[in-house]
Amino acid sequence: MSADGLDRDSDAVTWTVTPQWTVAERTMLYATATRDFKSGGFNTGFGALPISSREFDDEEVSSYEAGIKTELWDRRVRLNANAFYATYDDHQDAAFVGAQFTVGNAERAELKGIELEGNALLSDTLTADFAISYADLVYDKYTSGQCHPDRVPDDPVNGACDLSGEHPVNAPEWKTHVGLVYERPVSWGDAYARVDWSYTSEYNTSFSADPLRVQDGYDWVNLRIGSRWSSYELMLWADNLTDETVAMFDAVLNIYAGDHSYQSHLDTPRTVGVTFRVTY
Repeated sequence: MSADGLDRDSDAVTWTVTPQWTVAERTMLYATATRDFKSGGFNTGFGALPISSREFDDEEVSSYEAGIKTELWDRRVRLNANAFYATYDDHQDAAFVGAQFTVGNAERAELKGIELEGNALLSDTLTADFAISYADLVYDKYTSGQCHPDRVPDDPVNGACDLSGEHPVNAPEWKTHVGLVYERPVSWGDAYARVDWSYTSEYNTSFSADPLRVQDGYDWVNLRIGSRWSSYELMLWADNLTDETVAMFDAVLNIYAGDHSYQSHLDTPRTVGVTFRVTY
């Protein structure tokens, strides 16, 4: 990679091994081991930083997963479950500073968790799908993190803070989802309705793990009601039906010296609409 005097080379060997074992006609066990890689680069936004301060390193990931996939009750129910673990060396961590994202490296991060998901045919007209996941992503070691306004830097020379043991921004531990779909034939075609509910547990919204910047756990509901006939589809829809106010991340403005105010980047508020499709 080379541009405006910025030059670096990266190379790596990546691999994946995935053995599978079919233990019964509709049950399969599997495991995966992966070594992955993401090239480093430079932060080339505004400012007068020297080239040596703009570079971020390559990221290397070692990940492991084991799980089961199965179908039950004459294939009316499908279940998948897995557990996973990953370590990140020189984890590329992006922080929103002023009016741009700046990428740095956390020396080591660790991810571990479990997932369960599936779907079920409840009747000839009603189906359900569901998922629940626990994912714990933590900085094992991060000595050059961003400082929140009320924190004294651990590294006063570079103005950096030690975020070891903290969770990255927008990394909730728990997520769940349940969807129900009702569909049946009618005289002119098919009519359907779908409702989706999800829950997300609390998470940091600042890149500096500011304890005052935390998004509480929240529910999210989407709704679809429609009909299909011939080559046409008409759908009424609503997203974020309960009009939850959700912060995806909060960033220090950094426009004026000593200004400790944040800019909040919010998810979409309640949105409703009508969609008409024609398929040729």
